[in-house]
Amino acid sequence: MSTLRPMSPAEYERYLEPGTNQPVGELWFCVREKFGVRSIFIADLFIEETFRGKGIGRAVLRWLEGKAGELGILSIGLHVFGHNAGARKLYESLGYSPVNVVLRKDLASMELSD
Repeated sequence: MSTLRPMSPAEYERYLEPGTNQPVGELWFCVREKFGVRSIFIADLFIEETFRGKGIGRAVLRWLEGKAGELGILSIGLHVFGHNAGARKLYESLGYSPVNVVLRKDLASMELSD
């Protein structure tokens, strides 16, 4: 795994397949501070489709947890869409848990009445 460039105030990591240098995924995260408490927020974690299910996302998250520990940061947050079952399963298997739930009702297919 190699870092290509830092992005301020976030950090950007791009992961390459050993031997081929083919991109396999990206991680974009930032360190936030609120009320004197620092945390990491993952803005984007993307693994190329052909590399999904091979443990790369898990390895990236474990790496980030180690980086957080080095920085004395005690929590990592992220947003995941409700329909993204694969990502949710990965995050939950690593101990991430929901802290809020956003609900939506699609009215376009409903007949509206008074």
